[in-house]
Amino acid sequence: MFIWFAKKLGTSTDEGWPLEQAKAVVLGWLHPRNSLAALIFASVLSVTFSIAVSQFFLATAIVCWLSIVVRDSQWNIRPILPIYFLVVFAAIALISAVLSPLPLYSLGYFKKFWIFSLLWLVPLAFRTSQEIERLYCWIAVGSTLSAGVGIFQYFFDSKISLTHRITGLSGHWMTFAGLQMLSLVALAALLLSNRTAKYRWIYPAIPVQIFALALSQTRSAWLGLLVGFLTLVWLVRHRWVLLFLPLAAGSYLLLPEHFQDRMLASFDLADPTTRIRLELLRTGWNIIKAHPFFGIAPRMIPIEYPHYNTTNEFPSWIYQHLHNNFIQVSAELGLIALVAWICFVGAFLAHSMRHLVADGLPGTKRFAARATISCIVALLVAGMFEYNFGDSEVLTLFLFVVTSPYVVFRETNSCGGGAL
Repeated sequence: MFIWFAKKLGTSTDEGWPLEQAKAVVLGWLHPRNSLAALIFASVLSVTFSIAVSQFFLATAIVCWLSIVVRDSQWNIRPILPIYFLVVFAAIALISAVLSPLPLYSLGYFKKFWIFSLLWLVPLAFRTSQEIERLYCWIAVGSTLSAGVGIFQYFFDSKISLTHRITGLSGHWMTFAGLQMLSLVALAALLLSNRTAKYRWIYPAIPVQIFALALSQTRSAWLGLLVGFLTLVWLVRHRWVLLFLPLAAGSYLLLPEHFQDRMLASFDLADPTTRIRLELLRTGWNIIKAHPFFGIAPRMIPIEYPHYNTTNEFPSWIYQHLHNNFIQVSAELGLIALVAWICFVGAFLAHSMRHLVADGLPGTKRFAARATISCIVALLVAGMFEYNFGDSEVLTLFLFVVTSPYVVFRETNSCGGGAL
């Protein structure tokens, strides 16, 4: 590649392209902002197949940003509003950890918090909506490759069962399903907002991912995707909802009987997985009643649950978390932290809603706001049955999606590097 570049550069300069101009082009690509954007791009994309690779690029991006700030303290932006709610949430979590029976162990809760640096780095690294659109498409490419691996696993791996489901390129089936859900909703928001020939090449990703998500047999992600799509359709064209609902019902009827039974089992109180979730809800409620303000402390639920569970029917490993975002945050950190967490998520929702109802936002620029609102709804609905906010891969993709409107709106309003 370097030989090709050298030949190309030599040819161009021989034809009259000044060497200084060539140098300026190369230095432009090496500009700190471009380097930071490339690292964030790689971090978000690679989360579709490897959390280790994703976090390596994110760590490198943080180092890149810090090195830039040391040289130029003015090269920065004001924090977006959700960051302030996150600080409050983190402060409450810290108090809860200090009050823990095992403070040092509980402080390990914060080892994932550096993922939230995306809230700062995404608006700083990206400058145009086109960059965001491009990354949306590449996320779909990565998710489709993972979906293809998952489909192969389903049909050719004899070990696949309800207790050993397809994982694609992810480490766990719940992570796989969560990533597919968010990727599908975000891509659909882009395609419905920009219905030109520009993105026709990515259309096949939709059916492949939906098929893989169906094969994952993950009901929480199914429901999250359904409500996320429904929200998106309502945001694009209210009347389309009347067409979407019969289409969704028809799709259910076309499912094999095994998958229909899997969905109906959600309403069967005798089903083991349903009884497990009810037991976890009861356990979480008992913890909240006993520790309403600062919770039982981070990471302490698997240790302290025997004092709060209502039955010894189930194995201890089911109490690793409570399979519900709201109950998990409340039981672990307390109701004050829950309010801060709701405000954190609500700030993204309000920001996108405010810009959608405002005049002057072109239709093709609405994709990020629509993706944010729909992905929040999808995550929260799926999170009624799974603690997906605690999944590093899902959290990484979610934070990128909900932060992307700040880039698009800044470009639309010509605010440059000012407040977001």
